[in-house]
Amino acid sequence: MANMNLNFGGVWRAGCGGTLITTTAVVGSASCVGAPDIHLWRTRLGSNSATSGGVTINTARMTPHPNYHWQLRDGNILVLKLVSPAPISNNIRPARIAGANYALPDNLHVYVAGWGLYGGSGLSQQLRHADTRVVNHDLCTRRHAELRARPGFGHFPPVWPGDLCTGLLDVGGRGSCEFDYGGPVVHQRDILVGVIGWNYACGHPYYPTVNTRVPHYSNWIVSVS
Repeated sequence: MANMNLNFGGVWRAGCGGTLITTTAVVGSASCVGAPDIHLWRTRLGSNSATSGGVTINTARMTPHPNYHWQLRDGNILVLKLVSPAPISNNIRPARIAGANYALPDNLHVYVAGWGLYGGSGLSQQLRHADTRVVNHDLCTRRHAELRARPGFGHFPPVWPGDLCTGLLDVGGRGSCEFDYGGPVVHQRDILVGVIGWNYACGHPYYPTVNTRVPHYSNWIVSVS
């Protein structure tokens, strides 16, 4: 897993999650990065710590998907190119990306990882992961449409065909949280099937987390990597 560090007033801080997919390419979230200024971002690899250890590599290029819309969250994916290849080791290994026909059936066991909010104690300084499940796309779409119809919630984005919903449906309590954005949704240990996107609340039982579905964008990812 990659930690995309942000230079904030001259101090490098944990910014967004990401996933190394080649020695020089990292997949992340366009909405987390915002304005893709290469001078403000570098990538930390090979460390479980949010702000130390491993290696850090500067950014050569950041390419958000051409259909990305910051408010609607369509096309919410980005590929970051490193200025030099990552040194492959036991702690730094590229993930495989799920191809366009990769099956993601309902209730498939996947896991998410990141340095986001944890247990009410603020941002985690150590990498954490959680087991979760793929949620039926139509059901997820309907539930988030219900949310958007509630007074004061119309600003929430819809669920798009290129999204992947995850969560413990009607149970909750586990999943990604704020500031995990851009991190991986992984199947079978090293297959990247999603990019953590957004949620109504962490591990909510009724409203699943909405991630970017990697198979929907796999051809584009390869083309810009």
